[in-house]
Amino acid sequence: MTGLGVVVARLVAVIALAASGCASAPAPVSAPTATSSPSRPCDAAFADGDFAELFDDLQRVAEVDPVWPSFDTRGLPLVLEARTATGACVAHVADGRVLATAHTDAPIENSLGVFGILITARADAAPAERMGFLAGGVPEVVLRSLRDAGVRAALVWSGNAETLSAAGLGEPATRARVARYLLLHESFHVQALFGPVFAPGWPRIRPEWMVQADQEALTRECLGDPAATRERAILADAVAAGEADDLPRMREGLRTFAEARAARYRRLAAVRLAAGEAELPCWVAESVWELDEGGADHASLVTLAEAGLAAPHQPLSDYVRGDTDNAPYYHTGAAQLFVLGRLAPARGALFTELQTAEAPTGALWCAVVEATGVPFEPCAGP
Repeated sequence: MTGLGVVVARLVAVIALAASGCASAPAPVSAPTATSSPSRPCDAAFADGDFAELFDDLQRVAEVDPVWPSFDTRGLPLVLEARTATGACVAHVADGRVLATAHTDAPIENSLGVFGILITARADAAPAERMGFLAGGVPEVVLRSLRDAGVRAALVWSGNAETLSAAGLGEPATRARVARYLLLHESFHVQALFGPVFAPGWPRIRPEWMVQADQEALTRECLGDPAATRERAILADAVAAGEADDLPRMREGLRTFAEARAARYRRLAAVRLAAGEAELPCWVAESVWELDEGGADHASLVTLAEAGLAAPHQPLSDYVRGDTDNAPYYHTGAAQLFVLGRLAPARGALFTELQTAEAPTGALWCAVVEATGVPFEPCAGP
């Protein structure tokens, strides 16, 4: 398993899909320049080291047009945590400024390792009420600043040199690549789902989003079929063609992939996976996870590429072909979105359409079927 695979294996959580909305375009991000004093020990905690590089990266990212309107990287609310020998310094960051800092005797409770998801309405809930992955223990000063700013959900990021090195990423350039990738990937989840869907009706979410099948069952019953590995190799070739601007070969590869995948889905037509109160066929269960995690990968990797920043997954075709970094649906989801994006008439048009679907039941796979003309009856509707 690669260094990134170690981190992702420890960090990545089960998070769902999207809802629409637009953010305004605030000022560019810049690192704080304050110096610390005995009365304000956290003023300089985020002014140098890995956090300073992250601020520089965010400034470049802020110059990129959003991949999807609801994911405007110029206005991402963040909670940054710098671990200290006596606890942690915590900051609310938005609009290019550190809006509030506080010192806490204990680190933030991030069950996902170097990141977590904060829902401000439930930030002070007991651990059992946080669904196992929501952050807790955020200092009251920072929490009040978030609430006063109208923030319902924010990414908590604790990824500095010490914490990322402990996760197996000791080399500075590797830390920077993984940090910027994960921050954007997980922020996409936070802004796409947790604010619009989870926060208003906490702890009950809208039932149409309870559509994710169990990951182990999906891997065993659907992706465990040897044909799924062959499909990924075909899809990786299509991505490589797109990266080389060979669009005819890319289209041909996408069609070959679709034909192979449709054959597997027909062979597995009787398989059903539990998802909440529903039972999903493989084609729906895979597509939901691909649009979820592959969509977050797509948003992160496209944004980084357009900002001129290196990502852990370069070239994308190698990432799609490999199987050491993430579960297969990360790879195949990002790959399908890349190829479909090259075929779309406008940047981000298809991604926006997919992410704003009323319910994400197989939308990505059906978009591939439509683009290739490969027959697959369930996508035709009733």
